[in-house]
Amino acid sequence: MMNSTLIKYLEFEKGLLEALVDLGEKQKQALVKYDMHTLESISIKQAQIQKEIRQVEEQRIHLLSTWLGVKRTDAMKLKLSDLAALHKGEEEATLMVLRKDFKSLLKIIQAQYALNRVLSTRAKNGISEILFFLTNGSNHVCNVQI
Repeated sequence: MMNSTLIKYLEFEKGLLEALVDLGEKQKQALVKYDMHTLESISIKQAQIQKEIRQVEEQRIHLLSTWLGVKRTDAMKLKLSDLAALHKGEEEATLMVLRKDFKSLLKIIQAQYALNRVLSTRAKNGISEILFFLTNGSNHVCNVQI
């Protein structure tokens, strides 16, 4: 019972990480296009998914601490490879595949975060330069106070 519940929690977490990857790609496209409405929508969805991930992690940690009879802090430190070592056969293989999938997804999310951060910084700098140019005292392009 516990093994299938653990695997369900992990698969659900994997699905949430996959959703973050999809949102990261959409965020990149929105940053390239300066689509602020879409960026706001994506940010809200990302926050919701992150909240769900924290909740599922809490449930998984509680499950592990109860199942293994360890403190919560010890359950938090357990790695998927540690959990796989406690199982045999198909369950061990499933946990190792999930471990590989998590590692891959986290690498993608880190790369997306770095790229999207660069894109957002460039967008901010580009807008700042345009505003500076339009409001610079020596270049009377627009008679606007910003």
